[in-house]
Amino acid sequence: MYKLLECALGCIKCCGCGGGHSSIGRAPTDELPAVEEKKYPTVEDPETFYDSLQTGDVLLVSQTSDFGALTQTFDKSPWDHCAMILRCTAEGAAAQAAKEEGPATKVNFRKGTAPADPPKMVWSAPAAGQLQVAEATGTGSHNFPLEDWLVARGEKSRYIAVRTLRNAGKPLDAAAMAKMETFANEVWGRKYQANALELVKAIVKDDPGDAFVNKDDETLETLFCAEHTAECYQKAGMLPEKTLNSNEVLPSMFDVGEVVDRLMASCGHGYTLQAPVLLKAPGSAVTRRVHEKRKALWPGL
Repeated sequence: MYKLLECALGCIKCCGCGGGHSSIGRAPTDELPAVEEKKYPTVEDPETFYDSLQTGDVLLVSQTSDFGALTQTFDKSPWDHCAMILRCTAEGAAAQAAKEEGPATKVNFRKGTAPADPPKMVWSAPAAGQLQVAEATGTGSHNFPLEDWLVARGEKSRYIAVRTLRNAGKPLDAAAMAKMETFANEVWGRKYQANALELVKAIVKDDPGDAFVNKDDETLETLFCAEHTAECYQKAGMLPEKTLNSNEVLPSMFDVGEVVDRLMASCGHGYTLQAPVLLKAPGSAVTRRVHEKRKALWPGL
């Protein structure tokens, strides 16, 4: 299946038909028309912005990798990856520290030998109050300190947009946040979804959430990015359970006006994902900051 996807990507690159939402044919520092035309505000004061983030806020990511470009092209969206913010609690930090002592230790995002691959990433220890990114990637499901995550990703993430989860300006209550954090810690170290067919099915399937589903079609033994975030939302009651399998959700479905917005409105809890704010974009304050940190850590890159 992966060889078929690689073949498809080769054909798309050859004919240059990625579109304004795709990284195909663009350098990592180039802008994407599909994002720029939205005129989203960009974070200029990272520290103040970080203080406003809470557990449940969603990160939409536009990547420069081949797999990212392929997803963008077929899904007709610039957002090929998603993750979720965690504001780590003392209990969560202890749970993560215990996991790190075992076999499921955080690893670098990429194992390649290209010059852009960091030779070593030393992750900050989990701590109460630490701002983290809970996500599933090719190296498994982990919670990464936000600042370290940004530095490790570097140019691999062209854009990172944040949609905060609020009800009349207020974030989730502590009980709902705890459910999200507990799930993220439970699946720490689980492998990425290796069944490419499951990813393809999510792309070609009609929008989910309109009928009762067979929960046996969903397994959490392996996870892909949007499945991880959607499951966190289901645990906290933000998304329906009986009519939605989390493995039917794609990153693009967390975009404005898409499936997740519609399904959240149907739940009647009053929480909504707010308009995107660009945390990282070509030339932005965070992009410049990440570049300087990477130069200091890895002078040869």
